[in-house]
Amino acid sequence: MNASQNTIPFSAVIDVHTVAKFIGVSESKIRQWIREKRIPYIQLDGRIVFLITEIIEWLKSKQVTPSADKISSEESSAVISNKLWHKAINN
Repeated sequence: MNASQNTIPFSAVIDVHTVAKFIGVSESKIRQWIREKRIPYIQLDGRIVFLITEIIEWLKSKQVTPSADKISSEESSAVISNKLWHKAINN
């Protein structure tokens, strides 16, 4: 697999259904987090949408980083971002 196949399209705007699949939680959980203002979102003409880059950053902020001898933080973030993206698009 070359580097271009691992690239996340950072301009992607996704809906509640897609962000739920991306994170691996229910749509109702996403809607709860929206009501509680716990997840970054955009209200656009009455619709709730998410920037994939903001969701990835939000997820990274929740990350527990393993000790340095296991894997670097940068490598860990890249692996998580890639796995989450591929999980979302393949489901």
